[in-house]
Amino acid sequence: MLVLIDITFEAFPSSIVSLKHMRYLQLSGNARITKLPDAVCTLQSLEILSVDGCVNLEELPRDISKLISLRWLDITTKQTSFPDNGVGCMKSLRYLSIVDCGNLTSLPRDMRYLGALHTLIIGNCEQLDLANGNYQQIPLRLRSLLIGQVPRMVALPEWLQGAANTLRVLCIWGCENLDALPEWLTSFTSLRILDLRECPKLVSLPEGMHRLKVKIEDCPQLKRGI
Repeated sequence: MLVLIDITFEAFPSSIVSLKHMRYLQLSGNARITKLPDAVCTLQSLEILSVDGCVNLEELPRDISKLISLRWLDITTKQTSFPDNGVGCMKSLRYLSIVDCGNLTSLPRDMRYLGALHTLIIGNCEQLDLANGNYQQIPLRLRSLLIGQVPRMVALPEWLQGAANTLRVLCIWGCENLDALPEWLTSFTSLRILDLRECPKLVSLPEGMHRLKVKIEDCPQLKRGI
Protein backbone atom coordinates (compact mmCIF):
# COMPACT_ATOMS: atom_id res chain seq x y z
CA MET A 1 0.00 0.00 0.00
CA LEU A 2 1.23 3.49 -0.88
CA VAL A 3 -0.79 6.54 0.19
CA LEU A 4 0.37 10.04 -0.80
CA ILE A 5 -2.56 12.41 -0.23
CA ASP A 6 -2.27 16.19 -0.77
CA ILE A 7 1.47 16.01 -1.40
CA THR A 8 2.62 18.59 -3.92
CA PHE A 9 5.09 16.77 -6.14
CA GLU A 10 5.23 17.31 -9.88
CA ALA A 11 6.59 14.00 -11.12
CA PHE A 12 6.06 10.45 -9.96
CA PRO A 13 9.12 8.15 -10.04
CA SER A 14 9.12 5.41 -12.66
CA SER A 15 10.87 3.20 -10.08
CA ILE A 16 7.37 2.34 -8.90
CA VAL A 17 7.70 -0.59 -11.29
CA SER A 18 9.71 -2.39 -8.60
CA LEU A 19 6.67 -2.53 -6.29
CA LYS A 20 5.20 -5.51 -8.08
CA HIS A 21 3.02 -6.69 -5.19
CA MET A 22 1.40 -3.33 -4.41
CA ARG A 23 -2.38 -3.50 -4.28
CA TYR A 24 -3.35 0.03 -3.21
CA LEU A 25 -2.07 3.30 -4.66
CA GLN A 26 -3.66 6.56 -3.57
CA LEU A 27 -2.46 9.90 -4.95
CA SER A 28 -5.58 11.94 -4.22
CA GLY A 29 -5.34 15.72 -4.04
CA ASN A 30 -1.91 16.10 -5.65
CA ALA A 31 -2.69 19.27 -7.55
CA ARG A 32 0.75 19.63 -9.19
CA ILE A 33 1.24 16.20 -10.66
CA THR A 34 0.79 16.26 -14.44
CA LYS A 35 1.59 12.71 -15.48
CA LEU A 36 1.74 9.17 -14.19
CA PRO A 37 4.59 7.03 -15.46
CA ASP A 38 3.65 4.28 -17.90
CA ALA A 39 5.35 1.92 -15.46
CA VAL A 40 2.22 2.09 -13.29
CA CYS A 41 0.55 -0.18 -15.83
CA THR A 42 2.95 -3.02 -15.02
CA LEU A 43 1.58 -3.35 -11.47
CA GLN A 44 -0.42 -6.49 -12.14
CA SER A 45 -1.50 -6.86 -8.49
CA LEU A 46 -2.89 -3.33 -8.16
CA GLU A 47 -6.54 -3.40 -7.08
CA ILE A 48 -7.19 0.24 -6.10
CA LEU A 49 -5.94 3.38 -7.85
CA SER A 50 -7.06 6.86 -6.79
CA VAL A 51 -6.02 10.00 -8.65
CA ASP A 52 -9.08 12.06 -7.76
CA GLY A 53 -8.31 15.69 -7.02
CA CYS A 54 -5.24 15.62 -9.27
CA VAL A 55 -6.62 18.59 -11.19
CA ASN A 56 -3.55 19.04 -13.40
CA LEU A 57 -3.18 15.43 -14.45
CA GLU A 58 -3.07 15.73 -18.23
CA GLU A 59 -4.14 12.18 -19.01
CA LEU A 60 -4.23 8.64 -17.72
CA PRO A 61 -1.58 6.19 -18.92
CA ARG A 62 -2.63 4.80 -22.31
CA ASP A 63 -2.03 1.21 -21.23
CA ILE A 64 -4.17 1.47 -18.11
CA SER A 65 -6.28 -1.49 -19.27
CA LYS A 66 -3.25 -3.70 -18.54
CA LEU A 67 -4.06 -3.32 -14.84
CA ILE A 68 -5.97 -6.58 -14.98
CA SER A 69 -6.58 -6.81 -11.21
CA LEU A 70 -7.91 -3.26 -10.78
CA ARG A 71 -11.27 -3.18 -8.98
CA TRP A 72 -11.51 0.48 -7.89
CA LEU A 73 -10.58 3.58 -9.90
CA ASP A 74 -11.01 7.25 -8.91
CA ILE A 75 -10.24 9.70 -11.73
CA THR A 76 -9.64 13.42 -12.08
CA THR A 77 -8.04 14.42 -15.37
CA LYS A 78 -7.72 17.35 -17.78
CA GLN A 79 -8.23 15.24 -20.90
CA THR A 80 -11.25 15.81 -23.13
CA SER A 81 -11.91 12.15 -23.90
CA PHE A 82 -10.77 8.67 -22.98
CA PRO A 83 -8.77 6.78 -25.60
CA ASP A 84 -9.97 3.46 -26.98
CA ASN A 85 -8.73 0.30 -25.27
CA GLY A 86 -8.41 2.20 -21.99
CA VAL A 87 -10.73 2.61 -19.01
CA GLY A 88 -13.69 1.18 -20.88
CA CYS A 89 -11.88 -2.15 -21.34
CA MET A 90 -11.14 -2.83 -17.67
CA LYS A 91 -13.14 -6.01 -17.26
CA SER A 92 -12.43 -6.43 -13.54
CA LEU A 93 -13.42 -2.87 -12.57
CA ARG A 94 -16.23 -2.71 -10.02
CA TYR A 95 -16.12 0.91 -8.86
CA LEU A 96 -15.48 3.90 -11.12
CA SER A 97 -15.52 7.55 -10.03
CA ILE A 98 -15.06 10.34 -12.59
CA VAL A 99 -15.02 13.70 -10.79
CA ASP A 100 -13.79 17.25 -11.39
CA CYS A 101 -13.00 16.56 -15.05
CA GLY A 102 -13.82 19.99 -16.41
CA ASN A 103 -12.67 19.29 -19.98
CA LEU A 104 -14.19 15.86 -20.41
CA THR A 105 -16.85 15.71 -23.14
CA SER A 106 -17.74 12.01 -23.20
CA LEU A 107 -17.50 8.74 -21.31
CA PRO A 108 -15.32 5.88 -22.58
CA ARG A 109 -16.73 4.66 -25.91
CA ASP A 110 -16.02 1.01 -25.11
CA MET A 111 -18.00 0.83 -21.85
CA ARG A 112 -19.67 -2.39 -22.97
CA TYR A 113 -16.63 -4.23 -21.59
CA LEU A 114 -17.25 -3.01 -18.04
CA GLY A 115 -19.27 -6.08 -17.20
CA ALA A 116 -18.22 -6.21 -13.54
CA LEU A 117 -18.92 -2.52 -12.80
CA HIS A 118 -21.48 -2.09 -10.01
CA THR A 119 -20.89 1.53 -8.89
CA LEU A 120 -20.48 4.55 -11.16
CA ILE A 121 -20.03 8.10 -9.86
CA ILE A 122 -19.90 11.09 -12.20
CA GLY A 123 -19.51 14.51 -10.63
CA ASN A 124 -18.65 18.10 -11.44
CA CYS A 125 -17.94 17.60 -15.14
CA GLU A 126 -19.09 20.81 -16.81
CA GLN A 127 -18.57 19.79 -20.44
CA LEU A 128 -19.65 16.17 -20.18
CA ASP A 129 -22.45 15.05 -22.46
CA LEU A 130 -23.57 11.64 -21.25
CA ALA A 131 -25.27 10.96 -24.57
CA ASN A 132 -22.17 11.88 -26.60
CA GLY A 133 -21.16 8.65 -28.32
CA ASN A 134 -22.70 5.64 -30.01
CA TYR A 135 -23.42 3.78 -26.78
CA GLN A 136 -26.91 2.49 -27.56
CA GLN A 137 -27.85 0.10 -24.76
CA ILE A 138 -24.77 -1.10 -22.92
CA PRO A 139 -25.28 -4.41 -21.05
CA LEU A 140 -24.19 -3.09 -17.66
CA ARG A 141 -24.71 -4.65 -14.23
CA LEU A 142 -24.75 -1.34 -12.37
CA ARG A 143 -26.22 -1.35 -8.87
CA SER A 144 -25.56 2.28 -7.92
CA LEU A 145 -25.31 5.39 -10.09
CA LEU A 146 -24.65 8.93 -8.88
CA ILE A 147 -24.68 11.84 -11.31
CA GLY A 148 -23.93 15.23 -9.80
CA GLN A 149 -23.25 18.67 -11.24
CA VAL A 150 -23.38 17.66 -14.89
CA PRO A 151 -25.07 20.77 -16.37
CA ARG A 152 -25.22 19.43 -19.94
CA MET A 153 -27.47 16.57 -18.93
CA VAL A 154 -31.06 17.40 -19.89
CA ALA A 155 -32.27 13.79 -19.79
CA LEU A 156 -31.01 10.47 -18.50
CA PRO A 157 -28.86 8.76 -21.13
CA GLU A 158 -30.45 5.95 -23.12
CA TRP A 159 -27.57 3.57 -22.36
CA LEU A 160 -28.70 3.40 -18.74
CA GLN A 161 -31.49 1.06 -19.84
CA GLY A 162 -28.83 -1.63 -20.04
CA ALA A 163 -28.95 -1.74 -16.21
CA ALA A 164 -32.75 -2.07 -16.01
CA ASN A 165 -32.55 -5.38 -14.12
CA THR A 166 -29.74 -4.52 -11.70
CA LEU A 167 -29.80 -0.82 -10.73
CA ARG A 168 -30.87 -0.36 -7.11
CA VAL A 169 -29.85 3.20 -6.26
CA LEU A 170 -30.06 6.26 -8.53
CA CYS A 171 -28.89 9.64 -7.23
CA ILE A 172 -29.10 12.83 -9.28
CA TRP A 173 -27.71 15.91 -7.58
CA GLY A 174 -27.21 19.45 -8.81
CA CYS A 175 -28.16 18.83 -12.45
CA GLU A 176 -29.54 22.25 -13.21
CA ASN A 177 -30.90 21.51 -16.70
CA LEU A 178 -32.59 18.16 -16.11
CA ASP A 179 -36.31 18.75 -16.68
CA ALA A 180 -37.83 15.26 -16.68
CA LEU A 181 -37.16 11.62 -15.98
CA PRO A 182 -37.95 9.07 -18.72
CA GLU A 183 -40.95 6.78 -18.61
CA TRP A 184 -38.67 3.77 -19.14
CA LEU A 185 -37.36 4.28 -15.61
CA THR A 186 -40.51 2.56 -14.35
CA SER A 187 -39.27 -0.69 -15.95
CA PHE A 188 -36.25 -0.87 -13.62
CA THR A 189 -37.29 -3.88 -11.60
CA SER A 190 -34.54 -3.67 -8.96
CA LEU A 191 -34.62 0.10 -8.35
CA ARG A 192 -35.34 0.86 -4.70
CA ILE A 193 -33.93 4.34 -3.98
CA LEU A 194 -34.32 7.49 -6.09
CA ASP A 195 -32.49 10.49 -4.59
CA LEU A 196 -33.09 13.87 -6.28
CA ARG A 197 -31.43 17.06 -5.07
CA GLU A 198 -31.00 20.57 -6.46
CA CYS A 199 -32.62 19.98 -9.85
CA PRO A 200 -34.55 23.24 -10.25
CA LYS A 201 -36.07 22.45 -13.68
CA LEU A 202 -37.35 19.00 -12.80
CA VAL A 203 -41.14 19.24 -12.87
CA SER A 204 -42.49 15.70 -12.64
CA LEU A 205 -41.78 12.03 -12.10
CA PRO A 206 -43.02 9.13 -14.21
CA GLU A 207 -46.19 7.44 -12.99
CA GLY A 208 -45.93 4.14 -11.23
CA MET A 209 -42.90 4.85 -9.06
CA HIS A 210 -44.76 4.35 -5.79
CA ARG A 211 -42.70 1.26 -4.96
CA LEU A 212 -39.56 3.36 -4.52
CA LYS A 213 -38.09 5.21 -1.61
CA VAL A 214 -37.93 8.69 -3.15
CA LYS A 215 -35.87 11.47 -1.56
CA ILE A 216 -36.47 14.99 -2.86
CA GLU A 217 -34.52 18.05 -1.80
CA ASP A 218 -34.36 21.53 -3.35
CA CYS A 219 -36.39 20.62 -6.45
CA PRO A 220 -38.95 23.46 -6.21
CA GLN A 221 -41.00 22.64 -9.33
CA LEU A 222 -41.27 18.94 -8.83
CA LYS A 223 -44.80 17.62 -8.65
CA ARG A 224 -44.90 14.61 -6.44
CA GLY A 225 -47.08 12.46 -8.64
CA ILE A 226 -46.06 9.19 -7.06
